[in-house]
Amino acid sequence: MKSPREILLERHRSAVPALDEIRRLVTAPDAVIPKSRTSLLTTLWQELFVCVRPVWAGLAGIWVVIVWLNLPVTEAPLRPIATLPSLATPDSRIALREQRQLFSQLLELSPVSLSEPVWHSGPRGATGATWATG
Repeated sequence: MKSPREILLERHRSAVPALDEIRRLVTAPDAVIPKSRTSLLTTLWQELFVCVRPVWAGLAGIWVVIVWLNLPVTEAPLRPIATLPSLATPDSRIALREQRQLFSQLLELSPVSLSEPVWHSGPRGATGATWATG
């Protein structure tokens, strides 16, 4: 009984001379293998997308994670600033004035008055009260 290898070799024995000729042409020292002409678009497609498919998949995965992390979390909404309790109590104004005076002393600036507007004249339309800022 013949082995499967022997059966296949007998069946394809007619292709051996053609394969030997191809092998001889390729291994010859002066063999020139013709390059296939491809268009610039095809080459660009292969270089940018086909070869680096795992890299593009990794970048897409990273962007999915970034978007997932930036999705809004359902927490208690922040109160608008207008509904916050007023910080303009007399005690807080005194504390703020003392803090600014200490800060100006620390930086050796002139003292700042928060309650007295400074009037100055200027070009028409620019007159009015402005608050001193130091």
